[in-house]
Amino acid sequence: MGTVIVRAVDLQTNTPMSGVGVTLAADDIVKTVNTPASAEMPAGVVSATITAIPDGYDFDRSWIDPSSANLPAGGSALLVVSLAREGQVGAVSITKRDAVTGALLPGARYRVTASHSDQSVILSTSPSGTGSVQLAPGGYTIQEVGAPAGYLLDSTVRFVDVYPSQTRYLELYDSPIEQPVIVRDPHGRVPLTSIPTGRTH
Repeated sequence: MGTVIVRAVDLQTNTPMSGVGVTLAADDIVKTVNTPASAEMPAGVVSATITAIPDGYDFDRSWIDPSSANLPAGGSALLVVSLAREGQVGAVSITKRDAVTGALLPGARYRVTASHSDQSVILSTSPSGTGSVQLAPGGYTIQEVGAPAGYLLDSTVRFVDVYPSQTRYLELYDSPIEQPVIVRDPHGRVPLTSIPTGRTH
């Protein structure tokens, strides 16, 4: 057994919030707690889902991080619910491309972290090469944590400001691990001619 600790914060103010319902599940054990709370759960993978939030918050725009945790025997795991207020959300949209060809890339994973609360969410690009997430207003850092198959991870950390009812669009690139090979044909070369000297006689 181990201890799962569940907390909740307002994304805008980083204020601790009580009364958020979270259901924990591990093997055949299911428990529902209200924040702030701690619960004894079997060691192993514990999943968590939000089941109730206070009035004035947007259920669809709130999240729990991580949504599952590996609970060590005799140890603890912390789960944090980030609550977004109703009518006060913006968004970040990422388009991922091949740095050489410009082709759209699915499967890139970015961690989007709120600078005012240190809470984060994972954004992944879809088969169309794009991905988006709705966020409470404020500053966020964005860092790639999983590159598409066959591409190098971009370690650059980016910062964006999110404003209510606005979407920040980013176009980001990854380089392929194996650079394309350029085949040269020596028989197709055009011979160099003599360089003109400028003399006319």
